[in-house]
Amino acid sequence: MQWIKCSDKLPSGPYRVLVNPRKGGMAVAEYHKEIKYWCDVDGGYYSPLNITHWMPLPEPPEGE
Repeated sequence: MQWIKCSDKLPSGPYRVLVNPRKGGMAVAEYHKEIKYWCDVDGGYYSPLNITHWMPLPEPPEGE
């Protein structure tokens, strides 16, 4: 998987993806196109200008 620039493409649905905020680090968030904002798993919001890249989450491991 590779990082996708938000200026090139945004996720098509409100499903969780890994995002790279401008302030650094990584977070898990959903993009809501109807309100044009990112929502993180803790209920916080990111302006679209504050997220530079995103990528789909990897598949969870199988078994234990």
